[in-house]
Amino acid sequence: RKNVKRLISAFEQFKEKTQSTHKLLIAGGMLWKTSDFEQTYLQSSWKEDIVFLGRVSNEALRELTATAFASCFVTLFEGFGLPIVEAMKSGTPVITSNRSSMPEIGGEAVLIVNPENVADIDKAMKRLIEDDSMRNELIGKGLERSKIFDWHITAKLVFQFITTD
Repeated sequence: RKNVKRLISAFEQFKEKTQSTHKLLIAGGMLWKTSDFEQTYLQSSWKEDIVFLGRVSNEALRELTATAFASCFVTLFEGFGLPIVEAMKSGTPVITSNRSSMPEIGGEAVLIVNPENVADIDKAMKRLIEDDSMRNELIGKGLERSKIFDWHITAKLVFQFITTD
């Protein structure tokens, strides 16, 4: 469901078209690792620019997110999409799926892609490096949108909901 195989394929197309020096950092447990995925990675001409970090601490994840050029969260299914909110709060532009809750979470503050379309993901990556004003606009919109995802506000709303008859 994390769609890492297509993400790597899109990154490969992105690198071939742009010759960018950007790297693809993938954090988290490799529960999605399959022979199909491994074949895609091993055949990549850009595997030296693909870095598997494994599980990282919360602090390291915050630093990675805040210093990333972009966050690419093109999962096929997600319950909520907390990485989108974390990236927006960090001032990092987001590319995400048109599936599940992702469009609702990101609103107009993210680039929405079809996660099954490698060319769509690649195109969004390319847009972010070619259009600084659009990237900066996404950063601003993301910072603003992330304010609605606040634990204090959520707790108040839940409390109001459970205490009203």
